[in-house]
Order: sequence, then structure tokens, then C-alpha cells
Amino acid sequence: MQGMEQVPMEAVDLLAMSSVFRESLNERRQRLEGAIAHSGGDLEFTNLLDQVDAALAKLDNGTYGKCEECGDYLETDSLLADPLVRVCIDELSALKSVRWKAISNLPQRFSVHFFPE
Repeated sequence: MQGMEQVPMEAVDLLAMSSVFRESLNERRQRLEGAIAHSGGDLEFTNLLDQVDAALAKLDNGTYGKCEECGDYLETDSLLADPLVRVCIDELSALKSVRWKAISNLPQRFSVHFFPE
């Protein structure tokens, strides 16, 4: 059929499970609101609530489950384990690699700064 775009299986899975993700995120949102009220506005809880709200907004606009780095669909298992996941495994590995290189370079930069030749 001409003009029909093939939908990736990951997108079909996410669409079929969107109510499960929405329910999980809404439950998490309620627990966080209670924790924020009980803790007097703890910043960690507030940041998590912002992440939950961002995930719910993505569900509303149809971008939930897409990697923020490469745009590919995230694995459903990853989202089930943590509905706040924003990057795919491949991109996470790449990000960790970049960060590790930056961290592993710190001793050299530190010694050059504090112990110039």
C-alpha cells in the first residue's frame, strides 16, 4: 500500500501500554506530592515530581518512550522497570563513556593546574 508508513513494533507496544505507564506515573506523582508535603518541600522529591510531570506531558503529546538523544524508541522493559527513563541503552553507554573520559582526565588537569612545571 503506497503512502502507508510502517510503524515500529516498539511504538505499537508503547501505545498498547500507555495506560499502564500513565497509571504508574500518576501513582508515583501522588506519592511524591505526599512526600513533598511531609518533608516540607524536599528538593529531591520536587525534582522527581518534575520528571514525572515531564513524562506525563510526553504521554500526552505522543513522545513518551522515545530516546531524548537519538529519537529511537526505548525498550518497553526499560520503561517498565523505570518509567522515567529518557535515553536508550546505546545512548546511555555513549554518555557514560564521554563522562568517564572527562572524569579520568581530571587528575591530569588537576596536577597541571596546581603543580605547573
